[in-house]
Order: sequence, then C-alpha cells, then structure tokens
Amino acid sequence: MKRVVMLVANNWEIDSRVIREASAVADAGYDVHVICDKAEATYTKVLSAGVTYHCLPAWKPREHLARLPGVLIFHLRVSAAAVAQAWKGRRFSNAALLAAKMVTGVLIVMALTPLLLFFPLIALMRRPASPSNAVQPESLVRRLLRGIRKFIWHRFAIDSAHYLNQFGVRAAPLALSLKPDVIHAHDLVTLSGGYAVARTSSIPLIYDAHELETHTNYWGLNPHMRRWVETYERTLVKRCVAIVTVCESIADWLHDNYHVQRPVVVHNTPNLTQSAPTTSARATLRSAIGLGRDVPLAVYVGSVTIDRGLVESVRALAFAPSLHFAFVGPRYIETEKDILQAAREIGVTDRIHLVDAVPSSQVTEFVSDADCSVIAIQNVCLSYYFCFPNKLLESVLADVPVVVARLIELENFVARFHTGIVADETSPEAIANAIMTVIANKESLRPTLAIKQAIIAEYGWTTQRKKLLDLYANIFVSGHAMPAREDAPSGQAALVP
Repeated sequence: MKRVVMLVANNWEIDSRVIREASAVADAGYDVHVICDKAEATYTKVLSAGVTYHCLPAWKPREHLARLPGVLIFHLRVSAAAVAQAWKGRRFSNAALLAAKMVTGVLIVMALTPLLLFFPLIALMRRPASPSNAVQPESLVRRLLRGIRKFIWHRFAIDSAHYLNQFGVRAAPLALSLKPDVIHAHDLVTLSGGYAVARTSSIPLIYDAHELETHTNYWGLNPHMRRWVETYERTLVKRCVAIVTVCESIADWLHDNYHVQRPVVVHNTPNLTQSAPTTSARATLRSAIGLGRDVPLAVYVGSVTIDRGLVESVRALAFAPSLHFAFVGPRYIETEKDILQAAREIGVTDRIHLVDAVPSSQVTEFVSDADCSVIAIQNVCLSYYFCFPNKLLESVLADVPVVVARLIELENFVARFHTGIVADETSPEAIANAIMTVIANKESLRPTLAIKQAIIAEYGWTTQRKKLLDLYANIFVSGHAMPAREDAPSGQAALVP
C-alpha cells in the first residue's frame, strides 16, 4: 500500500479541506498520515476516518532558540536552490544578491549568536512597577539591544527563516520515519519541510496552495518576510511534481507568474449528496439561538477574524430594523470585541448572535434555516480578491441565497447561477439593502433542482475528489516524478516514467 504523508501547520480538526482531501485519498486505498500542529504540549496520534493524524508537540520558548541552527539549515537549503535557479535562468544579478544575503546573513548570525541568545533573557526581566503604576522608561541598554536584535532578526532573514521553516524542522524527522511514497504540503509554511523530505527520500512533492501566499494580509509579515515568501514559493514550486489550489484565479496566477504547469483546482466544497438538506434530525441555527421562523435572519459562516466584513455586517443592522445576524465559527477575541463594540454603539446587541463552530460535515444542514448568507470579505489583498471560500457552496447547497462582496470568483459564481446579490462590502447600508432584497426574493434566488445539479456536477465533492485522485494515480502510475513544466501535456503535471 502506497503511503501518503500530508503536512499542515494548524489543527486538522478545524481544517475541512485537509480532512476532505486526506479522507478521499485514504478511501482510495492509500495509507494516509497527516502531520499537524494543535499547539499542545505533548505529541498525540489520532485515527479518524481511515487517516492517522500526528499532532506535534509545541516548542517551548527556549526550544525556538535551540532549534535555530536547524531552521537556518533549512533556510540555507532553499536559498541555495533559489540561487541555482536564478543562475540557471540567467538572472545573474538576482543570483548574486541572494547569494550575498545568504552568506552575509550566516556570518552575521554566527558572530552575534551570543547576543541573540542573551536578548530573550533580558526581555524576560520585568521592571518593577512604580507606586503610581506609571510606565517606567526603558533603559538605553535595553533599547540598544532590542534595536540590534530587531535589525539582525529582520534584515538578515532570521524571522523569515523561522516563519517559513520552523514547522518543517519539527515535522521532517517524523515524516521521514514514516517512509512516505509521496509528500503533500498544505500551505507555504510546510513546503520547505516537504521539500527536505522529498529530496532526502527521492519521492514526489505536491504543493497545496490554500491561498495566494505572496498576496495575503497575514499579520506580522514585514516587507523582508514578504520577499522571502515570494522567493520560497517561486523556488520550491519548481521542485514539485504537481500543484493543487482552491480556485481558477489562483491557478491562473501561479501558472502565469511561475511558468509551471497549471495547478489542479480542487474547490473548497462540502461533501454532500444531491439530496436537499433536512432540518429535522439535528439542531439548526434558529433552534440554537432560539429564534422564530418568522424573524429575518442573516448568517456569516467561518472564522470570526479581521477583514471579513463582520463589523460592517453588524453596522448594517442599523439600516434593517427587523434583521438578526448570526456569526457561526471560531472567534478571535479581538474581532469578537470589535463586533460587540459596534453592536453596542448602534444598540443592536439583542440582534446579533455569536455561535460556536459546528463540525464541517454539519455546516450546510445547520445553516439551512437562515434566510441569507453574507460573504462580505474585504478586498484588501489579491488573495482575498481571488478567494472561493467554503461558505459559498455550503450556503448555496443549503438552499440559502447569498450576499457576496465584489470579488471576482464570487461575482462570477452569483452571475452564472443567479443564487444571490453582489454588494459593496465596504458599505453597511449597501450590505443591509442587499440582505433585505435577498430575503424579499429568496424563493427566486434559491437554486432550482436543475441549477443545484449543475453546481454539484461542476463543484461537488465527487468531481473535486476525482481530480485529486487522478492526480495521485498519475504520480504513482508514472513510477517516477519530476517538477511541473510549462510544456507538460495539458491538464496534468509533467511526469516521466
């Protein structure tokens, strides 16, 4: 039995895409192991739906420094590949610049390692509070040390190396011990680890891009880190036998910018049959929040976090006096505070409902008694402009019409299948007007049986599963894989026997 090892740098239990893909590959007869990070103190192993999930123990604060040499080794490996790639492509200035950064960074780090080790100890020293609780001024020495450390940490790519490689350093030994036949790296932060395992074991590497990684709004990515993110992706996609991504727009971007075989698109779609959802067997949203069927209800499904248009959605309630709004999903505390503050400011706290996440397999049924699903993701980066989120198909296949932001994949879908309305995601009034228009016309905006069958035929999990399994079959039938090439046959990665 062929063994597949997937890498994912987050908790597998809240990643429906990873669960669906891993289960599909396991159902097809492969031995599937997922190495993930639940940020827990100890290693755990769980068997679920035929997939073995290995949850890595989190590093303790001191371990981050102790493991820094390993992180830098991974970084040097990718940097060397980037230099070689630039040189081969006759981009000599790029190759020279990367090589200079690599060598200079290593020399600086070696020379100033004592400072890097010493600074965290200083940072742990707490200044005694004054009797008046006034903030004590920072000493000149502390400011100098912090400035030097920050300069070294950012300018010589230590923070970038840590961000892009720490999961790989943690996961690679376990992945190697499992003796995989193929390594499947979910998201860029796992790709260097996948590359290390693939190169060491001479096995194929698959890159699964859940986002347009070089154009995200991730917190904490400074300009130096963003440049390294681009360098890593541009370099390592050339080492992959195949690339998988979530929508057509991102597939086109990766193909056009990196000159690789066009990625296989596996949409984020719920694993449903063609039958309509039922609301009798399990609890639904209205029963969970105690809301009558005659009360207008809009819902947002997904992580309650920044740039999802959630505060704008709350403020929309000022323009729709009878409307209630439910937020279903895991909540980031700061975003939750912003939502509650906005609700208090306009006096609608009794009309918003914060609901804990439900299992991904139950989302469609759970939200099926809402009147409208709102996807007001803000157009703050190209990755968001291209997004095709789970919640779109989860809502439409639950017979819930949608209000969507002016984002290309969402606009195209709504225009094609007539399942909702596009609204200005930055305007609470526009969101409110769109919601109330959808509710007033929800019968005509719900997909007919023919439209739903067309959606399921194109986007349903049966179709997406087949594309994924065909990719695996091509890899293993070939017997040997090589990186994707521009001149490969259309529709599949370049594979040689």
